[in-house]
Amino acid sequence: MDLRLTPDLIEIRERSRRFCDEWLIPFENETEEDYEFKFQRVPTGLTGKEFLAQPADAGPGVPWGGLTSVPPRSAVTTTIGFDHGEYVVGTWPPIRHPMSQIVTVAPNRR
Repeated sequence: MDLRLTPDLIEIRERSRRFCDEWLIPFENETEEDYEFKFQRVPTGLTGKEFLAQPADAGPGVPWGGLTSVPPRSAVTTTIGFDHGEYVVGTWPPIRHPMSQIVTVAPNRR
């Protein structure tokens, strides 16, 4: 999965089926500002869409990983291990932001 931040959106450029494992994730920041990228796991009992539709003060998801700083006009790569479930990736202090995206991770095939 490649994540790209533009002034208007977070783009997930690889949308193939994702399975549990550790992923090497490049984060690209095409804006003129430094941004944090963060993943939060959607709490049990909610879908990603339901989670994002809640008010900003409804409480966070489960912090999962990310980067505290991706400088302007640059790319930084990190490795994050995922369990199966739904996650939200965002850059804004409240994760419930119009630019946030939902990522679904399927159980590993056996």
